[in-house]
Amino acid sequence: MDAAKANGPNAEWCGEYGPVCTQRPEDYSYYGAMNIDWGDISNYECYHKLGRGKYSEVFLGYCKANNFKAVIKILKPVKAEKIYREIKILQTLWGGPNVVKLCDLIKEQKSKTPCFVYEYMPCTETKLLSPTFEDRDVRIYIYKILQALEFSHRHGIMHRDVKPLNIVIDH
Repeated sequence: MDAAKANGPNAEWCGEYGPVCTQRPEDYSYYGAMNIDWGDISNYECYHKLGRGKYSEVFLGYCKANNFKAVIKILKPVKAEKIYREIKILQTLWGGPNVVKLCDLIKEQKSKTPCFVYEYMPCTETKLLSPTFEDRDVRIYIYKILQALEFSHRHGIMHRDVKPLNIVIDH
């Protein structure tokens, strides 16, 4: 049997990424048994709101322990599996090129609302910055986005929501 048939009907266009998920251990994509070590919410304080999305509100804040700025994403009520899946993906992609780092996982004590703490990156909103781009800027940023996506695909993860609002540019 040739490699294309062995990797299924989509092997031709999947290329080297085709079998990436089947080559991982079973628990690689199983989130139900995750044991999450939640950090201490009292270590953080929010300054002001940066934005919101369908599933979260995002704030600029800081870590009291080291006085570093942080981005704090407060999740809206969703199924636990969705939260676990996002945590697993962020942990898997940690350290990848041009991927924002997940620094801590915390829960609000009364409501048990989960929050993700990310590294802070000074930036200008993409919608404000992009009209000023020259050809070379566009090429550089697209290359950097493709580096992050390639890293993600090598780990069996497809983003599914690549858009200017989900791209942070340290310009």
